Amino acid sequence: MSVEKLLEIEDPGGIVAEEHWAKKGEVDLYLIRKFLPSARAEHPGRPVLFLVHGSSYSARTTYDLSVPGHGEYSVMNTFARLGYDVWTMDHEGYGRSTHTGGFSYIADGVDDLQAAMPIVEDASGASSFAFFGSSSGALRAGAFANAAPDRVNRLAMAALVWTGKGSPTLAKRTERIDE
Repeated sequence: MSVEKLLEIEDPGGIVAEEHWAKKGEVDLYLIRKFLPSARAEHPGRPVLFLVHGSSYSARTTYDLSVPGHGEYSVMNTFARLGYDVWTMDHEGYGRSTHTGGFSYIADGVDDLQAAMPIVEDASGASSFAFFGSSSGALRAGAFANAAPDRVNRLAMAALVWTGKGSPTLAKRTERIDE
């Protein structure tokens, strides 16, 4: 595992955005962190919040969407303004993380989270975190909570995966149902 902090910018609203990289073997995993120093100071008890994306969209598209001229769409910005230290990552095969010939299974997502946690711990000073997962991200977050309960102090899950007939994503996942 390694980390390379690529970017730190402060937006006009004072939110600090940092990009980090973690390694999972040969796979590079892209992480983004957002926090508002003044809000963190006002709410020192707020946990580090890690947002886990599902299988349809990457992390930034899911949790840090920017639509100029149309108000706030970034969940990360909203929670940063509430005093949270907010993180998310692109799982293997998504966004800016390495795209391999494989498929991002739930167990692979757990491995991604395992690789990312030392980077989050080093940057934030916390050793356990609050997790929110949506869609298959809920499954990844839940499986991670089972695999590393010492790293999870809160867990929220929403919109668990649709199990409908004819879903190509779910058909592919059933090939590894024993996981």
